[in-house]
This record gives sequence, structure tokens and C-alpha cells, in this order.
Amino acid sequence: MDQSGRRHEGRVVAAPLLGLGLGTAIGAAAHTTQTTNFAGTTMTTSTPKGIAIGSAVGLVAGSVVSLVLLARSHHFYMGNGFRTGDGLAASGDPRLGSDG
Repeated sequence: MDQSGRRHEGRVVAAPLLGLGLGTAIGAAAHTTQTTNFAGTTMTTSTPKGIAIGSAVGLVAGSVVSLVLLARSHHFYMGNGFRTGDGLAASGDPRLGSDG
């Protein structure tokens, strides 16, 4: 199997996971606290809002990077969405490789 293809596939999978992790870390560092007065006692609790927002934004950003990497792949044909060489794109188009 082509090792460069494996590295490319690994990057496509790793990009959303890396984005999720970075977003979570940034959200955790920037999360806010909430102060509540309960029966004369002031209670301060942390809110997971920043973590949730950071995770979502990181996952979306990583997914966009993953799609860009996939679209720039030399083995991906955007006309029908099939990778050339999979035997799925049998349209007779010579640009699709030996399958067509």
C-alpha cells in the first residue's frame, strides 16, 4: 500500500480530533465562573460553557481542515465524490483512471 496515502488518510482523520482537543483546552482556559448567593453564603462554581463552545468551534475548524485536505487529494474526483481506483466510477471518462 502507498505510504503517502496512509499519511494523508491519517491527517484527514486527525484534523478534527486535534481541533477538538485544542478547542477544549482553549475553552477550559477561558471558561468563566458563576457566583451565586445562597442563604447568605456566596458560592462560586465554574461553568462548562466555555469548554462546550471551544470544543464545538475546534471540531468544526478541524472538520473544515479535513475536508480541504480531502478535496485537495489527487485521488478524489469531486464530480461524483468517488475516489478514482475504487472501481465505483465507471462513467468511461479517461480522467478517472483505468476504472472508467
